[in-house]
Amino acid sequence: MHAVPSDIAPERRREAARRMVERLTLESEARFRTVFGALHEGVLMVDADGEILLVNPATERLLGVRAEQMIGHSAFDDRWSLLDEQGLALAPEEQPLRRAIRTGEAERNRIVGLRRTDAPILWLEVNSSPLLREGEAVPYAAIATFEDITRRRELEERLRQGEKMEAIGQLAGGVAHDFNNLLTVICGNTAFVLEQMGANDPRRESLEEVVAAGERAAAMTRSLLSISRRQRGVVSVIDARDVVRALLPLLQRMVGPEWRLRFTAGEAPAIVSVEVARLEQVLMNLAINARDAMGDGGAVDLTVEVARLEARRETRFGAIEAGDYVVLTVSDAGSGMHDDVLSRVFEPFFTTKGAGRGTGLGLATVLGIVKQCGGAIEVESVLGSGTRFVVYLPRLAEGIIEGTRA
Repeated sequence: MHAVPSDIAPERRREAARRMVERLTLESEARFRTVFGALHEGVLMVDADGEILLVNPATERLLGVRAEQMIGHSAFDDRWSLLDEQGLALAPEEQPLRRAIRTGEAERNRIVGLRRTDAPILWLEVNSSPLLREGEAVPYAAIATFEDITRRRELEERLRQGEKMEAIGQLAGGVAHDFNNLLTVICGNTAFVLEQMGANDPRRESLEEVVAAGERAAAMTRSLLSISRRQRGVVSVIDARDVVRALLPLLQRMVGPEWRLRFTAGEAPAIVSVEVARLEQVLMNLAINARDAMGDGGAVDLTVEVARLEARRETRFGAIEAGDYVVLTVSDAGSGMHDDVLSRVFEPFFTTKGAGRGTGLGLATVLGIVKQCGGAIEVESVLGSGTRFVVYLPRLAEGIIEGTRA
């Protein structure tokens, strides 16, 4: 018989142990990949120079970029830029991953905006941490986890805007009440002077315009009072084309001689159920906004037409349901707006105009009135080419106004 070498048993034990380690390693990697791939949060890891080492599938979905297009590339290149909570550009040294590498400190629940080319801003809540080897004080890498909070931020912004509108309502009620008292004095005294004036007096026409403007202003203050009290004013069924035509002379005086108002009306009756004073307020605010956008002069185009939307349409400022609409459009050829400004255009108290030129309430009021009328609004703006406000008001059937003609 041959003797069995004494080291066979230890060799078999070492081989068995090696295989067990390999199996456990594979199982551990499989579990890691399963968990890593199932995470709803994005995960992104970079080395000390910012080169992307690792991303998970959620990162690909959130950023709309495949892993192979990110791994090996710098996380700090110009493919995207980061914004702070106010929407301003974030300084490079304050970006979460860079800050983790620079300071060696973790940061929790940081809100940043990710601006991508040809895509809306993506708002993220980011947790970032440095990675250090044992005994070393300088991070060799950093890792960030993040989740998409764009929808949550939109809801919070709507809540804040609602609170602002509540404050505006209270303010408007007080101002409108006092202003109405002043208008009573102005209109009363003007009417008294008219009574003393001859029918052919050349000043009579000017004073009659003062009275007419005062009556419109009084109607607007009543509208503001009803808004502050959450009440509806006197609603009329009217043809929007007639309202615009009647308002054109006053609008032209308001915008000034350097700007020309061009009005185009469609042939179909544009029948809506609205409070006339509020519709006039919408037109005035949009016309003044168009004038201010053009600076030294130009043309403001107003159109009224009807349209049918066959399907529900989502817009930046809310959905427009399918149905028949009267469409009022106010267009200018001004400087246009950046996307960041456009996103805040209806925010109360937000304005890009200089001191003394705007309160930031005009367009907020427009949106509030349009919503109360059951309508919707779209805004199209191109830098250097101008802006177009499109108001959709529910259209009533023809014939509701007796004798309506196209």
